Amino acid sequence: MLNKVSLITLEDSDIDDCINKSLQVLGETLLVSRAYLLEPYQETNINNNFVWVSPGIVHEKNNLHDMSECFTPWLLNQVENNKIICFSDIEDIPDEMTKK
Repeated sequence: MLNKVSLITLEDSDIDDCINKSLQVLGETLLVSRAYLLEPYQETNINNNFVWVSPGIVHEKNNLHDMSECFTPWLLNQVENNKIICFSDIEDIPDEMTKK
């Protein structure tokens, strides 16, 4: 996986393309349905500027912008602390608000 991602960065000078292609490699390698890059901004919000979904999965990218801390404090805390958020089943997410 790291080799593939390294090659992507060498072959493509557009950083957004590199991130999107790298998310695809990550998602396909880990056999997950979705891979996101969540970015905190303005202290209490999270943006999801990069997303990959496997074929047949609904793309939720437009629903995950400007997420306020009051709606997802657990998720914001995870992102701010550079935690990896990885669940094989959405029901395993420990925070009910984040599941929604």
